[in-house]
Amino acid sequence: MRRGIYFQLAVTNLVKNRKIYIPYLLTCICSIAMYYMIYFMRLNPELENMRGGVTIRTILGVGSIVIGLFSVIFLVYSNGFLMRQRKKELGLYNILGMEKRHIRRMLLLEMLLTAAMSLGAGILLGILGGKLLFLLLLRLIQAPVQFGFYISGEAILHTFFLFGIIFGVTLLNDLRQIHLVNPIELLQGSKAGEKEPKGKWLMAVIGLVCLVAGYYIAWTTKTPLKAVNVFFAAVLLVMAGTYLLFTSGSIVFLKLLRRKKKFYYQTRHFTSVSGLIYRMKQNAVGLANICILSTGVLLMISTTICLYFGTENFLKSQYPSQINVVFQEIEKGQESQITDTVEQVLESQNMEGKIQYQVNMVNDCILDGDEIQFERQEQAVQMDNIGILYFFTQEEYSRITGEERKPLENGEVLIYETRKSGIKDRCILGGKTYSVQKLESFPFRGILGDIVPSVILVGNDTTCAEIEEAKKMEEGKDINNWECNLWVDLTGDSAQKERLVSREIEKALRALAVQSGFSGDEGLVQVASRQENVQRTWELNGGLLFLGLFLGSLFLLGTVLIIYYKQVSEGYEDRERYEIMQKVGMNKKEVQQSIRSQILMVFFLPLFAAVCHIVVAFQLIRRLMEVFYMSDVWLFAGCTAGTTLVFAVLYVLIYVITARVYYKIVE
Repeated sequence: MRRGIYFQLAVTNLVKNRKIYIPYLLTCICSIAMYYMIYFMRLNPELENMRGGVTIRTILGVGSIVIGLFSVIFLVYSNGFLMRQRKKELGLYNILGMEKRHIRRMLLLEMLLTAAMSLGAGILLGILGGKLLFLLLLRLIQAPVQFGFYISGEAILHTFFLFGIIFGVTLLNDLRQIHLVNPIELLQGSKAGEKEPKGKWLMAVIGLVCLVAGYYIAWTTKTPLKAVNVFFAAVLLVMAGTYLLFTSGSIVFLKLLRRKKKFYYQTRHFTSVSGLIYRMKQNAVGLANICILSTGVLLMISTTICLYFGTENFLKSQYPSQINVVFQEIEKGQESQITDTVEQVLESQNMEGKIQYQVNMVNDCILDGDEIQFERQEQAVQMDNIGILYFFTQEEYSRITGEERKPLENGEVLIYETRKSGIKDRCILGGKTYSVQKLESFPFRGILGDIVPSVILVGNDTTCAEIEEAKKMEEGKDINNWECNLWVDLTGDSAQKERLVSREIEKALRALAVQSGFSGDEGLVQVASRQENVQRTWELNGGLLFLGLFLGSLFLLGTVLIIYYKQVSEGYEDRERYEIMQKVGMNKKEVQQSIRSQILMVFFLPLFAAVCHIVVAFQLIRRLMEVFYMSDVWLFAGCTAGTTLVFAVLYVLIYVITARVYYKIVE
């Protein structure tokens, strides 16, 4: 054969199979463009001179890894659809005289043409869209917009290298299939899977157990720390359950439907159910992928949107004042030295401001019913039981609240809980039993109650001494557990010099710690400026939102392509079957009803399953959000509902478009 004929055949095949190649080509172009853009932004030199550039670069680095892995898996997976549709065509070439080496050469040229078009268009699109996306990123993180044009040669080389490997792997897989099968198998390749699959009850039951177990973990998780520990276990169980129920459970369910004669022996149900049974083995994996990708899109976008729009509330709760100071491991009564030092700094800088402080003892603890334990027994600790105990003297309580109470007797305490526990009329602490008076509120700032349960305990001097002694006995050494929380709000023009003042305060307090022997550990003196943390928080949340939208778009693209290929492949498979149905007596309307019933049954099943996953996972994800100090349940619920609604609308649009393609093929 003349060498030029291979190139002509390659071009002709791509044009002839454009219905399946164009979506694949567009997906390759978009994947290449997205990978280049995120790698370009990661290497952009403008990040080096930007505050928070390291944080943004780390986020973009994670994104580039995710996109790279997704592209490898998804493009290889998508190429499988192409080969399955073309097996009959390749078998005909073989029977008509082309040797396998000739077919391999033709496939090589097809892949080279696909790779050249994809890489060329993808890189060009990435270069044009990269700057626009970078400006969007700067807008989200509230950084100054910088104009200019930059092309990253390193990003281009990385993109060529990665996708060159992907195209090479897909080509080798295609050549392997051609080498291993004979022409007859290629001719009948499109009919693979027509044999009725067996109903695997065991796998279906295992899938149901996995799904229920994942749902149970997600629904019963009550604390943020436990949510962090069980999140991946719940995700793996739900994913395993989803795949098993789609691959095995769906077949079992359809066969149960077939036993219900009133339902099954209706024209539209008879054809759709029987058709689904015969093809579910090959459809199930694609449907499960659609479900998992849809769930990923919903979770990723809803959580990042919530974090972004909840940034202001987060900043108000975590940084109530312009300058926030925590001085740990001090002795009781030494707080005056700390406040005096801060006042001296303000005076030396000619600043004016309002100073507030509170002094309390703080300890990690285990909440076990009405007992509070200091020590952590790792073998017995459950994540639900871990808490923080804050102790205030009654004198400090009166100073903070302005409330004068009757002096507490020995053995009497006031208690306020951020979360309800087993403490009612009494509590046991350090081996001693105390009678309890519950407080309805407490004006305390800085409690970690959103992450772990916190107990605030108020007692007299005797109780204070007992707790200190109990803690000393369990620690086995004398350690100061008192800390001073101090807040500074500058007034007038001084507010503009917040960062400068915070650095001077930090320097002075560290010097005080060394001189007065508070502690030699610099980490025990923490000074935070609201201005610095505002910028850092916007950088983090804005970067996460950008990454969520970016990856969500990529996953949505993958979902669309899987749906499209599923509809096209099913259309070609169903065309002959429905022609036979019309020949044996079914009219066109009945055929259309049967088609519609099948499409609706299959198409919206992944969406329904994804929504169920989101609803059940809401409790778990809400607890995870609390780790980021995002405790606004209604904001998260609104973001989740809004994201789900928008996605459902897009999903319906995809259905309308792909259904038309299916109808054209079948009819």
